Amino acid sequence: GRSFGFEATGVMGLFLSWAGDYAEGVDYNRLSRDVVCTLENSIALHVTGEGVNVNVAYGLYDGGDNGATMGLLAEQNSVVVVDGGTFRSSGTRGTLVIKSGATVTVNGGFFESDNGQRVVSNEGGSLTITGGTFANYNPEAFVADGYTVVAETQADGAVWYTVVAQ
Repeated sequence: GRSFGFEATGVMGLFLSWAGDYAEGVDYNRLSRDVVCTLENSIALHVTGEGVNVNVAYGLYDGGDNGATMGLLAEQNSVVVVDGGTFRSSGTRGTLVIKSGATVTVNGGFFESDNGQRVVSNEGGSLTITGGTFANYNPEAFVADGYTVVAETQADGAVWYTVVAQ
């Protein structure tokens, strides 16, 4: 696997793809550090392609606050495991967007939309949640068996939904 640490500004924070004809996939293990996008319609972390496997350990993945921004976009048979990190967007698409063919497992992390837009947008992919906290979004539709959602109202009125083992 490869370890990445990065800081980026612009439309695409980090684009991880595999377009080759090789038998082996590409593993990006323990992604970390901060990606903050500043332009319109930005994606902080875009994972796409057959055999592309990504594990996010920690860091900030902020799609920014202009247009259809996303914190994480997974598509085209990619596999993403989120063990930690903060994912944020202010766009209309969603902070965590999973398209057809992609598989995403959330074991931890914090997910929020700064302006009340969608936090999760599952567009035909596979999403399984066993941990993590979601601001103003109840992820119960994607929570794995043996886990439950605990709601906690914050001082500012926001409700944080945390997924925990039963």
